Amino acid sequence: MVQDRLVRFSSENAAKLGLQHVELREVIIEYEEDGETKTLRLLTNILDIAAHLIGDLYRHRWQVELFFRWLKSYGNFRHLISQTKQGMQLSLYVAIIGIMLMYLHTGFRPSKYMFAMMSQVTSGGTTLEDITPVLRERERRCELARQSQRLRNAKKRAEKMKQQQS
Repeated sequence: MVQDRLVRFSSENAAKLGLQHVELREVIIEYEEDGETKTLRLLTNILDIAAHLIGDLYRHRWQVELFFRWLKSYGNFRHLISQTKQGMQLSLYVAIIGIMLMYLHTGFRPSKYMFAMMSQVTSGGTTLEDITPVLRERERRCELARQSQRLRNAKKRAEKMKQQQS
């Protein structure tokens, strides 16, 4: 921690919004990233815990944000189907379990196509037995494309090495 102080907003906008009397805590923290010292400025209304804990809370909150980003991008988890607590939990668990099972099965992050097909199964539009051959064929084609890309990349690296040697 570098600095811990109490602050107030003093701008005209803060005055218009009635925020000039709100007491906030500014915690400035230094941390290492990629061998470089960086500074992070946090502004909070939590006044009753130690400053280093504010930094820890932020770090943990950031991990939660990264998890939901992962869930939205890898799981195509854009909106909730249910509005009850149990329904939301079920949707979340199904999405996480589905993502992990697909990753374990393929070794690669699940594609949006795979999720679209799986959502057809969960909504009752088709069966797992019907989409399995389609998913296997798509997986086979994607693997061929990855192998082809690896070969092209290896060729480029070999050509680059050859140019550097001459």
